[in-house]
Amino acid sequence: MSVSETHPAPAVALLARPGAARERLREALSHADVQLVLEDDPNGLEPQVLQAADPRFVVIALEAAIEDQAVAWPLLALRLAVQLCHARRDPDLQGMRLHRSDSVFHLTVPEGWAKSYPQSAQLLRTEAVAWQKTPWTLQLHLH
Repeated sequence: MSVSETHPAPAVALLARPGAARERLREALSHADVQLVLEDDPNGLEPQVLQAADPRFVVIALEAAIEDQAVAWPLLALRLAVQLCHARRDPDLQGMRLHRSDSVFHLTVPEGWAKSYPQSAQLLRTEAVAWQKTPWTLQLHLH
């Protein structure tokens, strides 16, 4: 019995605008041991569609050309929601604060939050690294 027979391929959603980058990501995922359960443009995706697909992982293409705040702000909110939903333990969102000043997004959490939710804190750190590829910065204030 192979590993894929004993452990089903994890469900993955691919969120990217149509184009070459999305095609390359789809191709890369086709070579991975995953099941693509949703492929859509994140700009028009209804949250309930993503929820209904029930992916274990979500791949979101973050384009370096994201310069428009009208695109960046909701995309950041969606990506943060996805990261926070994928922790083993649902983090407490009470007291979290997200605001923007110029090209910097600031996410602040209450005292002790990062220690109480270490996996969520790590997922947020990974997200902040991803935003370094854009004109925007995600500055985390994890206490």
